[in-house]
Formats: sequence, C-alpha cells, structure tokens
Amino acid sequence: MTESNPIGERLKALRKRAGLGQREMAKLAHCSTAQISRLEHGSRRLKLDVARILDDELRTGNTLQDLVLNAAEAAARRSGNSRRGEARVQRRRLPSHDAPDVDDLEFGCRTIFTQLRTFGQQLEPQAVLPMAEGLLESIRRAPSRAASGERLTAIAARCADFCGWMAQEQGEDKTALRWTKTAARLAARIQDHDLMAYSHVRHAEISLYRGDPAATISSAKRGQANQRTSPRVRALGARVEAQGHSLMGNSRAAAACLDRMASGLTSTRQPGSYGLLGSSTVDDHYALAVGWCAYDQGRYALAVDNLSRVWEALPSSAVRARGLYGSRLAAAAAANGDLDLAVSVGRRAAVDVHSTRSATGRHQLRLLAASTEVWDGRLRIRELLHEVIDSSVGSEFPIEAYGFQTPDR
Repeated sequence: MTESNPIGERLKALRKRAGLGQREMAKLAHCSTAQISRLEHGSRRLKLDVARILDDELRTGNTLQDLVLNAAEAAARRSGNSRRGEARVQRRRLPSHDAPDVDDLEFGCRTIFTQLRTFGQQLEPQAVLPMAEGLLESIRRAPSRAASGERLTAIAARCADFCGWMAQEQGEDKTALRWTKTAARLAARIQDHDLMAYSHVRHAEISLYRGDPAATISSAKRGQANQRTSPRVRALGARVEAQGHSLMGNSRAAAACLDRMASGLTSTRQPGSYGLLGSSTVDDHYALAVGWCAYDQGRYALAVDNLSRVWEALPSSAVRARGLYGSRLAAAAAANGDLDLAVSVGRRAAVDVHSTRSATGRHQLRLLAASTEVWDGRLRIRELLHEVIDSSVGSEFPIEAYGFQTPDR
C-alpha cells in the first residue's frame, strides 16, 4: 500500500479479494466503471456514503468508512480546523460480529471458488468438477464458528450451483439437477433468496436443453415468483421463460417475457462478494435473449444481428461461452443463407466447443448441422467440423455426435 493513495490501494485490494472486476464494483457503488478506476488511482476522492455502501456490500465492517474519516481528520489537523471532531461523530459503529473478516479459511475458499469459475470457462468439466467437489468437502469438514459459518455456507451454496453447471456441461443432466437442489438447500439455510430462486432458473435451463419447453416455462416462472428476489435473478428467469415460449412457438408470450427482462435488468443491483449469478462473461443479456429466441421463431436475420453483438463482445478467456454462443450464431447465419459467416464463425466456435468438451455447445453445433437444406452448405459445414475433430487426437466425439451422417447426394 502506498502512502500517497492508501484509500485507493485498499479499495482495489478489497475488490480483488471479493473476486470482482471494476464493472461489478461500479454496479455495487451505483457509479460508472471510470469512477471506480479514478478512485483506485487516487484521482478522485472516495465519499463517505459510497464508502459505507461498499463496506456493506463487500462485508468489510467499517474498513473504508474509517479510512475516509481518518483522512478527513488528518486533513483537519493539518489545516488547524477546529471542526475536526465532526468526523468522529459521523462514525458508524457495528457490532463485533460484523467486524472485518480475517478468517483465513473463508478467504481461501472464496479465492479458490473465484478461480474455479475461471477454470469453468476454459477447461473440460471432467477436470474442473472434482476440484469443485473437493472445495465443498473442505467446507463441510471446516470447524463451525458463528462468525464465519454463514459465509462459508454461502460459498458452499454457490459452489454447488457451479457443480450443477459443470455436470450439465459434462452431459449429466440428472447429476446437474441433483447439484442444483443441493445449492437450493444450502441457500435456504442462510435465507439467500436470490440463489433459492436461481435454482429454479437453472432447472429451467436444463429442461430447455432437453427440449422440454413446458418444464422450462414452469420452472422459470417459479424462479420469478418471489418478490424478495433481486431484479437480476427475476430478469434471468424471464429470459429462460421467453426461450421456452419461443421453443413452443408462442412469440407473443416470449415478447412479454423479454419486456419484463428488460425492465428488470435496468434496475439490477446484486451483492457481489461471491460473484454474479448467471453468466458474468455476457455484457448484454437482453441482446442474447432476443437473438436466441429469434432463431427458434425463424427470424434468422434478427438472430444474427443480436447474437453477433454478444459473441463479438465476449472476452477471449470465455472459451466455453464463445463456443456456445458462436455455435448458435453460426446456425442462425446458415439458416439465414450466409454460409460464409456460418463457416467462419462455426469453425472458431467448434474449436472452442471441442476444447472445453461442452455438452451445451455440442447441442448448438447439431443445430448448425441441420440449419441448411443446401447440400453445398452442409458439406462445407461438415468439412469444417471434420477439420476441427481430426485435429484432436483421441477424440471421443465423432462427427456423428454433431448430427451428421454421410449424405447421399
């Protein structure tokens, strides 16, 4: 920590400890990403009300508040201001159980979980899932202490939800549902209404990929039912409900869900100590929902327009997401008659799907395989998949797994 900017350095350290980027931190503080950057670099002064908000959201007791008030008192002493005592009376004292967390176990578990989320975007689920299960076992065996037990349970609940995602990516839907129920049960212990509701959303997503729109809609509605849930989680539930209606062919109901989603996203605010629920790699969830639904509704040009924006904005580190949404984009482009775009995007998406062994990505590549009636197009797409698969020695996914059989012309 430097002497010239102790508040900014501490703010940055607390943000990284919570596993947040500047964008997520800005959402918590109700300000812009640029303002967070200026605060961390010392070119902008942290205000007391913002310090208190961040102390609450990051669960750091009075850490930032005290830094701000100490700086104000020091400035008053240097200037000889007789009103320096005002800073003292503004101090907010918290009960001892809300003191800044110094529990090494909790900090270690949170750090490991943050890294696991990164691994989940880049590695095979077979490699990541055992590590996540090991973290859960470590938390289960941890000594119970009132000061940290609830926070460890919160990490365990998020980790169980993560295990459900990895199991789904492994193609094990029953295991994924079992983990999702475990996450809901752990969330109920600590009254985490967001994760309890999000478990229904995850159930809906699994049903969506299984081609069951009725179960998708039913579970997504349950995920939106609790008004104590944050707007973000209800918006994610509305998105999956819209996807279910689109799969069923009900474009009017899907549009109503998308409207609810848009209004929910504009008022979104969610504590970020354990990371956002839902995809943290997608910037524009609304464009993703519109593009996804448009494909199922046969509005392929609209699908290409929205999915292109989403895919192009994804960071290169989000390999799994790039494979999934790139495959969907390629399928939409092929159905729209743009085979050059379909092959260009499809080749890169297929590499990402194959490298991460993504079951949901393979589902979208099957759509690409069936997305055009033109034999020339099918052969070009088949050729690109052959190119990707043949480059992977010992692949357990033959080209037939992507929906292709040898055609008779």
